[in-house]
Amino acid sequence: MSSSLELVTAWSPWSPHMIQGFADLGLAQRFFSTHAWNATVATAVDPASRASDVTAFMRRLRVQLPVLPMTSEQFLRSWSANQNPTTLAFRDGVLVDRRLGAQSVDELISWVQELRMR
Repeated sequence: MSSSLELVTAWSPWSPHMIQGFADLGLAQRFFSTHAWNATVATAVDPASRASDVTAFMRRLRVQLPVLPMTSEQFLRSWSANQNPTTLAFRDGVLVDRRLGAQSVDELISWVQELRMR
């Protein structure tokens, strides 16, 4: 049985890069599901963001990705305070890599392919 990979993109509603970022995350999730890759996509929001801003942003973009809770300390350790968004890769719950900035669907797929080979 292969190990599971989870990509978690830490973001804030003020990040203009998340407009395209969410579209690419959704496409990547569909690719992983369609091709039976053991990989999932989720998001985590800057804990300083207002819940109403997050909800409005996601509703406007029709985002249907899970939102995981994130503490202020976790947000700082994700490096998202310096580069928003930041995508973290976890294998079986352990952080194995991260990418700064919004990732295109092709970059996400290539990255997960690399991680699957490790």
